[in-house]
Amino acid sequence: MKFQSILLYFFLTPLLAIEEVNNHTDLEPLIVEEKALVSPAEGIFPTKGTGNNFSDGGDFLRSIPGLTGSRFGGHGVDPVIRGQVQDQLNVMVDDAFIFGGCPNRMDPPSSYASMSTYDEVIVTKGYQSVLNGPGASGGTVKFKRGVPQFDGKFYKGNLTSQYDSNSNQSDVSGNLSIGNSDYYTSVNGSHRYANSYNDGDDVEVRSAFEENSYGVTLGLTPGQMDHYKISLQNHEILDSLFPGAGMDSPYSKTTNLSLYGTHDWKGLFLKKTKLNIYNAQVDHQMDNYSLRPQGASLRRVDSTSDTKGLKIENEINVAGIRLENALEYRKNERDASRFEGTNVNNVTTLQSLMWPGIQIEQYGFALEGTHKLDKTKIVAGVRGDFYQIDYAKSDIVSSLTNRSANDLYRQFYGYGSSSQDETNIGGLLRIEREVSSSVSLKLGLSRSIRTADATERGLANDMVMMGNNRSWVGNPLIAPEKHHQLDIQTLYRAKNFNMGLSLYYNKVDDYILRDSARGQSGILVNSTAADVYTNIDAYLAGAEFDSRYSFSHWAEFSFNFFYTYGKNDSYDLPLAQVPAFQGSLRSDFNFVDVIVLSPELRWAFKQTRIDSDAANGSGRDVRATPGYAVWNLKATYKLRKELKFTLAANNIFNKKYANHLNRSNISDATEVQVFEPGRSYVGGLYYSF
Repeated sequence: MKFQSILLYFFLTPLLAIEEVNNHTDLEPLIVEEKALVSPAEGIFPTKGTGNNFSDGGDFLRSIPGLTGSRFGGHGVDPVIRGQVQDQLNVMVDDAFIFGGCPNRMDPPSSYASMSTYDEVIVTKGYQSVLNGPGASGGTVKFKRGVPQFDGKFYKGNLTSQYDSNSNQSDVSGNLSIGNSDYYTSVNGSHRYANSYNDGDDVEVRSAFEENSYGVTLGLTPGQMDHYKISLQNHEILDSLFPGAGMDSPYSKTTNLSLYGTHDWKGLFLKKTKLNIYNAQVDHQMDNYSLRPQGASLRRVDSTSDTKGLKIENEINVAGIRLENALEYRKNERDASRFEGTNVNNVTTLQSLMWPGIQIEQYGFALEGTHKLDKTKIVAGVRGDFYQIDYAKSDIVSSLTNRSANDLYRQFYGYGSSSQDETNIGGLLRIEREVSSSVSLKLGLSRSIRTADATERGLANDMVMMGNNRSWVGNPLIAPEKHHQLDIQTLYRAKNFNMGLSLYYNKVDDYILRDSARGQSGILVNSTAADVYTNIDAYLAGAEFDSRYSFSHWAEFSFNFFYTYGKNDSYDLPLAQVPAFQGSLRSDFNFVDVIVLSPELRWAFKQTRIDSDAANGSGRDVRATPGYAVWNLKATYKLRKELKFTLAANNIFNKKYANHLNRSNISDATEVQVFEPGRSYVGGLYYSF
């Protein structure tokens, strides 16, 4: 990271104005108004008309201060919050928990969100509420569509068209709602196509994909606070390429049927009830021959991940205390089989059951109370989750290897799978204080527990009989993670300057680590090429800072950064896959409320705290990743109130760089770091009616 670039930015672009996704304000006006900064730990981020051609939901999340993600290709960016990833985060799409269908996370839940068809994304960093579902130690993300406001008309909608020159990526999408104040029908659809992009050295990165999304929602709004809807959404990802993954994905699809309702009782005791029912079905396929040159051994993985859920919430008032309670049920079933053959017509021989019919069923309850005392608010909550885990196919023997998933578990851990029950109890206590009209403080303590997912407790990637021992094996008796967090937040608000700072410390007992198999305690195999799961003691600590200064009606400046420190206490090593210290500087110039010019510098320091030696640690980090400074420039032109045109130049100086976070090759369990796109020109047109 070069400090000269930061200093140059301060001298050349010391101003900033206008709305944008990270400003958390209305996207319609181009007038700079006094804004209150949302805490760095939580916020609502509008998605419409941003002028950024985000490939998926994970790509969008990386634009939010304090968030980053690991890249695997052009599609499927996996978000990271406070150094936590995957099932350490709760991600909801269309009011449903969606768990991806790929054992190698080619399709994380956020990849099934086509951003131009959503209205907003709600992000919570850390454990801020027991009502956000089980786990959620790292945070919660919700991709939402709002209730259409017709404003006297019977229709409302928008159209978006975008193009990215680097990958020839094009996106066409639209939303249309018809109705009135009592009912509505909404339809949405999008089509996105991208070729492989080039990195900063103009080297092609295999990253092409095609994406189609469409859905319909029927809604009733009989009262000001009442809303009932039924929604059917479909999302498919076709011919998606992944560099270094060993396989590509010709097909991924999710179908989500959800029923949602909220009713305002207007009572003195019972205030509000919410109901959410969903059924999300994911089908995924990956292979090593349909989208790349064929080798001697052809392999295909067919997998499914089906999730059913129910949540009932009530809000009541008892002696001036607001009490919210929730009852939840969730069941996720995952199945993945790898087949092998010698030509495309006979890839039918079962090689291994990678997810041997793993079923995780959860029942939960949560109770959270909020009490206000003058300028102080106290929030306290308790949560309990009860799990039942079963393996339907762990004794099925592969016709190719003559081994079952249980044989693989026993080889590495000394035991096989069995039905299990798990009880997790957690909670939180938070005190919020308005110190003055300008300063507020929050202090929170929490305990949250995350059960292991299907991959961590049961992946059976059996490579022992393939001439190597690069197996990747889940641990059927892995213990759940226990997160104990201290969270301090402060917010300063003034007429022209807003600033927010969050500090956190997270002590984790039984942290679930994807580790190398080196004969350590509890591991029977000594082959550092193989991956296993172990419980360790660890901690994560860090800071998030966000600031914004308005110089005038036409200019504003913002600066943000975040830093995470991770430690593997059990082995006295840095915790693997912790993001580098990074942030952004931005200015926006507003010219006569019509044209906005927005220069931006995104930067990261070199990440030197790594765990890259599989002989002594996990080996999950590819390298000490160099820092970078990348310049972007965007212009927004508002032709009319309802018509907006954007033009951007990203990575102007064609910098070759990579995010520190890397991904894994399912074929041999090696780690892969993918370089980010080089220079690109992006044009976009947004029309609302």
